[in-house]
Order: sequence, then C-alpha cells, then structure tokens
Amino acid sequence: MFKRYLLPQELRINKKRVLRVMKLFGLKPKRRRKKPDKPEDLGQAPMAIPNLVQGIIIDAPNQVWVSDFTYLPYYGRFVYLATLEDILTRQVVGWEVSVRHNTDLVAQALLNALKHYPAPGISHSDQGSEYRSQIYLNLLKSFNVQPSMSEKASPWQNGHKESFYSGFNWSWVIQNVIRP
Repeated sequence: MFKRYLLPQELRINKKRVLRVMKLFGLKPKRRRKKPDKPEDLGQAPMAIPNLVQGIIIDAPNQVWVSDFTYLPYYGRFVYLATLEDILTRQVVGWEVSVRHNTDLVAQALLNALKHYPAPGISHSDQGSEYRSQIYLNLLKSFNVQPSMSEKASPWQNGHKESFYSGFNWSWVIQNVIRP
C-alpha cells in the first residue's frame, strides 16, 4: 500500500521543530537522490565498431581477449597499467606499465601478449580514445584480429576486465612490477 507522509505544513508545525524532534529520537529524513545527468559527449561520436562478444559462446582459449587499463597512485603521481586477459581462461596474457596513458601503452600491452600467445579472433575493449585510435586499430588489423567495443558509457559490457581490476592486489603490483 502507498504510504503518505505528512508534511510540516499539514501538521501546522514549524519545520525547525520537526527537525529538533527528529534529532532527539535519532531519526534521519529519507533523502531522495537526484539521478546524475550523463555528461555531454565531448565531441567524439561513438565508434561504428560493434560489440562482437555479446551473445557469443566462447569455447576455446585465445578466441577473445578483453583489454582495459587502470592507474595506480605511486609517490604522488600515477602509473598506468594496461592488461589483456583471455576471456575463457581469465589469464592475463599481456601487460604494460607506463607513466602515460596513451595509445602506446595499450599497443605495447597487445604486442607483449602477441609475443607469447597466438593472436585471438577478437579483441574487446571499451571506447577509450586509446582503443579508438587508428594506430591501435591498424595494429589489430595487421594481426587479423577483429576489434570489438562496448557501447559508450556501458562498463558492464566489459565486465570481465572491470571485475579483474576490482579484485586486483595493488600492493603486489607495486612490490613486484614497479619496484623490481
């Protein structure tokens, strides 16, 4: 059943008195949060690269790699870590660390992976400018890898990488990768 709450005006009580009584009994008003507005697109139209991973059955390793990067706070600066992960085995197949997040960071991570593993059929990422760059797309094309991208502002479509970074042990990276 619909609950209707009386407003202070309807009770003919001063709003300040209501707040004092609520404070006395430890009551807090239920706040309605305004839904955040989506930021306007900053001049970049969404890519025409479809999400090829959605709805397919992955039954072999090196069929689909997912990629993303994150940053690590390090002595007052940021260090960026790009990784590629096999979607079936959940194994990190390639990675790169840099003080800049640019196309070179994600391209080096891809080349690192291709040194040790055969090229996948599909490489999936979000629509970050690094992954949308012509240099990166040409690199994928040179290895006959089909690019696949999540829709703009849809991180759940790259959930494998998002979940990887949420459970990542940052202290291990700092001790073993950044400070060898």
